[in-house]
Amino acid sequence: MSRPARTVIERPSIESSQKSGPQRSSPVTTQPRADGDRAQILLCRAGAHKVAVALADIIEVVPMAQLRALPHAQSWVMGTLNLRGQPLIVIDLALRLNGETVPLDKTDLIIVCNTPDGAGGARVSDAVDLVQATISPLRAGIASSEAVRIVSGMVVDGAEQIPVIDVHKALGAAVDTQGAV
Repeated sequence: MSRPARTVIERPSIESSQKSGPQRSSPVTTQPRADGDRAQILLCRAGAHKVAVALADIIEVVPMAQLRALPHAQSWVMGTLNLRGQPLIVIDLALRLNGETVPLDKTDLIIVCNTPDGAGGARVSDAVDLVQATISPLRAGIASSEAVRIVSGMVVDGAEQIPVIDVHKALGAAVDTQGAV
């Protein structure tokens, strides 16, 4: 079995753009259209684990900043970030994905992503690499598991299988349809 080819594109910039807030473009789903689809993905560390996020879903990557707490929020909702005048809900991806509590570090990053309801952010420990890889969808039995419902597929990096995070599900669950957290 051959592993998918991997092409390094560039290291993502963590500099904030000078735009007046994140651009709200149409969200692009991270669900592969068919087995073997290739996509540009950002490999990140969320605590002790490597995860991937589809580049099409990412607006920008910014340094961790002061967050405002949200009362009665899920444990994995860190709070809101004022990003150039626009409030964004920020989740802790390690806690959301596997319940891992990771102490905040000044080098942590927030990946600002498109969602159906606008922009949101996900905290990661590090942005490791920007690559093009083949996304393999999860099998039906695995995909329906509660533990992996925010994972849209897997990519291979060397001997490692890395989950591709469906940011729409990961961030979308932070606020229910009534606007309550």
